[in-house]
Amino acid sequence: MNAKCACRTGSRAAFVTGVLAMIAPKCPLCLAGYLAFLGLGGAAARSIAPFLLPMAIVFLVASVAMFGIYRAKSDRVRQS
Repeated sequence: MNAKCACRTGSRAAFVTGVLAMIAPKCPLCLAGYLAFLGLGGAAARSIAPFLLPMAIVFLVASVAMFGIYRAKSDRVRQS
């Protein structure tokens, strides 16, 4: 895999995780807004709320992992 391809793959993965983190609801009001947009009520918010923190942690770990992989590949390419 050449350097140009590795850079594009890392950039795409970072972009995808960034977009997913951007559209994920991060607060109770955001969740209420998303549910209202989908036509669901407040009862659904109560059942979904416990999953927000774990989901945010997963997005954070995925973003940091993608950054680390990208950084390791770019450092390896520079040394070659």
